Amino acid sequence: MAATCSRCGLCCRAIGIRQPKRELRSLARQGDANGRFTARHWHRISRAEALRRNPGMAYRIESARASSLPLYFYECDAFDAATNLCTAHADRPPVCRGFPWYGRAPEVAWLLPFKECSFWEDVRERQLGLLAQQLAALASRRALSERLADLRARRFARTLHRGVASRD
Repeated sequence: MAATCSRCGLCCRAIGIRQPKRELRSLARQGDANGRFTARHWHRISRAEALRRNPGMAYRIESARASSLPLYFYECDAFDAATNLCTAHADRPPVCRGFPWYGRAPEVAWLLPFKECSFWEDVRERQLGLLAQQLAALASRRALSERLADLRARRFARTLHRGVASRD
């Protein structure tokens, strides 16, 4: 991916995930890097507070409601809202380092809560790449179609020419 973080801070102002705090603590006890960091630095906030901090979070809420899966909201005490920077940047866990794609291809749906996120450029880049592939496939099919039409026309012309020549 080509985009770099523009430090809009939307990803850290309000964090919406499917794991309750007890699960984060359990992961921490198991030595999981995400669990250790999140159990120490992430603190539950209300849905209303999450929406106040990032109105785009409404999309995640609706998505969770539609799937009947719970969504838990957190704030990170390592996030400095004044600078939009992580005060634990060097120690941040994989869940933070991997944002927003986590090794997957860029998807529009994943960024919907983050309107100002610079990673939208990755989505545009991927969409343009997919469009270019589709156009190339269409051009290839069209070229093949035109070549087949040309071959049929030549065969017809030869057949016609042979028919005329045999009558002479």
